[in-house]
Amino acid sequence: MLGLTKSMSGGFNDVSQKSGIITGYLNAFNVKDSDGDITVKGAFSKTISENGPLGKGRIKYLLDHDKTKAVGVFQVLKEDDYGLFYEAKAGNHTLGQDYLKMVEDKIVTEHSFGYQIISEKFDQSVKANYLTELRVYEGSGLQFWGANPF
Repeated sequence: MLGLTKSMSGGFNDVSQKSGIITGYLNAFNVKDSDGDITVKGAFSKTISENGPLGKGRIKYLLDHDKTKAVGVFQVLKEDDYGLFYEAKAGNHTLGQDYLKMVEDKIVTEHSFGYQIISEKFDQSVKANYLTELRVYEGSGLQFWGANPF
């Protein structure tokens, strides 16, 4: 069973129907989202190294958090100064190819990720929960709204 989900509006950098490569962001750092959370840089570093593409490869790329709808495979997951960047290769199966078309047609326009909080700290002065370490299970393209507008 997955824990929580965190969504992000927009976040697609590029999609190529020909190569099947999609790039974008699953999260932006230092932004208070509609859930009252602020994810800080470093929150993903352990989960990426353990379960990302260079680790065990267990973080999945899904549609709408549906674990029966894998759309592709993450090839790159990394933190940069903006947020959690990804590069993924869509699958050759029907859903993977349809997903590319959904992104190009702007049907899928936002992102989210399924996670468990490992470490957090509430800051009363800004009324926000700082997420300092997360275990990520999946990243999803969404057909609906994300919590983080950036």
